[in-house]
Amino acid sequence: MMKNILLLTILFNCFFSFSQINESKQAYNQCKFLEKPNYIINKNSVYFEKCAIHRKVNTNVGSFKTVGLGLAYDDKNIFFNGMKLNVTPNKPIIIHDQYRMNSTVYWKNNNFIYKNTLKINKIDSSSYKRISYSNYSKDKHYVYYLGKTIKGADPKTFVSEFPYGFDKNFAYYKNKKINKNGFLKSINGSFFKDNITVYKKKDSHSEKLEPIFNLKTENCKSITGTKYAVINDTLYYLSKKTKITNLNLEKIKVLDNELITYENNLFYKGVTTQKLDISSLKIHERGSGYQKTVTDKNGLYNIRVTSYNNEFLIKNIDILPKPIKHLSPLLDNTTHVSFSEENVLNNNYPIDKKTLFTNKGITDFNDLEVVSVLKGYRPGCSQDHSPGSNYYILKNAKGYWELKLSAENVLSFIGETYQF
Repeated sequence: MMKNILLLTILFNCFFSFSQINESKQAYNQCKFLEKPNYIINKNSVYFEKCAIHRKVNTNVGSFKTVGLGLAYDDKNIFFNGMKLNVTPNKPIIIHDQYRMNSTVYWKNNNFIYKNTLKINKIDSSSYKRISYSNYSKDKHYVYYLGKTIKGADPKTFVSEFPYGFDKNFAYYKNKKINKNGFLKSINGSFFKDNITVYKKKDSHSEKLEPIFNLKTENCKSITGTKYAVINDTLYYLSKKTKITNLNLEKIKVLDNELITYENNLFYKGVTTQKLDISSLKIHERGSGYQKTVTDKNGLYNIRVTSYNNEFLIKNIDILPKPIKHLSPLLDNTTHVSFSEENVLNNNYPIDKKTLFTNKGITDFNDLEVVSVLKGYRPGCSQDHSPGSNYYILKNAKGYWELKLSAENVLSFIGETYQF
């Protein structure tokens, strides 16, 4: 009885709070604009935004091109986070980045390597590259951790298995050598071994390795290019034990580091299903860390694994979806935003009624531009199913406008001036 009363109380509070929700125009991380760096490109102007930064970019719009992660260029200049650098552009490219709120970006231009706005003279640009998905990088002379040289590390043999690095002589945690019995090797990123002992990471976020003395090294085998391994004749995904034992390694087909097939089973993050045709299965798109897209002879599917009960979910996609363009460059920070009547009215944008603008007095789209993008955040409970909104600050000769795109599209005039 008490449980039922408690449940009703929670539901009542949810519905009550749901009725009073006010949507905040900022993300949960407290960014005023967008978390990722973004250029907004109009017909005659370019703006840059990132979290608390909003600035107009002094550029030649006709030749302006974005590279990504705050890096862009025109015919005469290179820009980082909207600021002009004293560098002549020659097809700048991003080599790798350590993405955080204030991300570090390594990029190359005119045979030099740059770290954000600073040129790094010591790195050999012709051979420099990032090592897998790690904070390690190397050139033909040295190995680097977050841009700092690791003394004695061998670049020819150096590899990485997060959060460790390995060469022919040593194992490394960050930029420090780890002393074990011989060469410490990664088995699958959760289990490791040296010449004598098998180790297991204490937890997924820890660098500490705990020895497993009752496990022989010869009974622990990697499945190359994956997070899977055979431990004592049982298939593991990282530290997760599966039900597959006595397996034949020759029957394993690797689709990517999280996705493999074995006999009639598809494994994704260690969870298995037999609902797809394994013989014709191919990976279509690696997607995010939460789902992937695969095909078999019967169709196209999104697959994912739920975190709360390790259930394998498969969603059939009847028609291969085309890339969806939005007015916002939220989905792709290289999106070119050109605001015109044609773009507003065609099917590429989630606005299909001209009356949304004409009813508010906007009839001339030639001088209308997007000057800012804001993300809406709804702090509701589980009963709040309304989608989060995207807000766009528009500008024309009359002043500033706010366009809200959500379950309902709303355009409002907000004044002759606007405080960013």
